[in-house]
Parts: sequence; C-alpha cells; structure tokens
Amino acid sequence: MEAYIKFIAEEFNFFVAITKKYLPTHLQHISQDLAQDAIVLAIEKIESFDSSKGSLKSWLFRVTQNLCYDYIRRYNKISLVPLNTVEYKISIDEVVDNTLHKLKVKKILAAIKHLNRRDQEIIKYKFLYNFSGRELALLLDIPEKQINVYVKRAKAKLLTVLNAA
Repeated sequence: MEAYIKFIAEEFNFFVAITKKYLPTHLQHISQDLAQDAIVLAIEKIESFDSSKGSLKSWLFRVTQNLCYDYIRRYNKISLVPLNTVEYKISIDEVVDNTLHKLKVKKILAAIKHLNRRDQEIIKYKFLYNFSGRELALLLDIPEKQINVYVKRAKAKLLTVLNAA
C-alpha cells in the first residue's frame, strides 16, 4: 500500500493533465486544486483499488475524471426555464443532420465493442478524450515510441469492423 501511495503522490502532473482535459476553459484556473483533491481522494480510497480490474493508472484516471465531473455538476447548477416560455426554431436540415450524426456515432460505438480491451482503450482515450501520445503511453503502460503504431493498428481494426458491418 505504501508503494501505491508514494506513486500517487509523485504523479501530480498526470492528475493536472486529466483535470485540464475535463474542465471547461473558464474553470482551468482550478485544475491544480482539483488535481490535489484527486490525489487526496485517491490516497483515501486506495483500499478500493483492485488490480485485477485494471492498472493503477486507469483507476487514478477514473477517480480524477469522476472528481472533475462532480465539480462541474456542482458548478453548473442552473435554474430551469419553463418550456412554454422558450420558442424553438429548428430547420428540417438540422434535424436530418443531427439524426445522421447520431446514427454514425451509434455505429462507431457498436463497432468499438467488437475490439479487444486495449484497442478499445486506445480509441477511447486518443479520440474521445483527446489524449496526447505521451499521456496515452503513460496511461496504458506502452512505450511512448510505439504508441503511434498501437494507435494505427487500433484504427485499422476499427475500420475493418465498421466496413464489415
């Protein structure tokens, strides 16, 4: 346990990078504060870490990501406007474009489920969360020099699944 705690405390930049990815621009100034909160939370919750379910980095990523989501939810508490006071104007083209986009996203998400776990993580973190090659290498324990090869292979497998569907 001590080794995990030491590792967590030494990974401050990892936590800051995650918080910056999830916080909107107008909240970037608190990324370091949230990173510190994530470290404290991770140390407090280290007993809940189960190495059989994934790597420590993945678990730390999830803890930090959830902390950011919770903060954003609290920050964005907004008052609701009654629907009868809002006038909606939307064109048929916007409806069609939106529907087509949703169908494409559903197809891609379904195809991702057919990939192995590592390829799913590569696709998710690289393209959904916009991780850099270095961050991806750190998160997935892949040598940084080889990450582009892994990304290309995962994309090729995804395209194969999409084309087969």
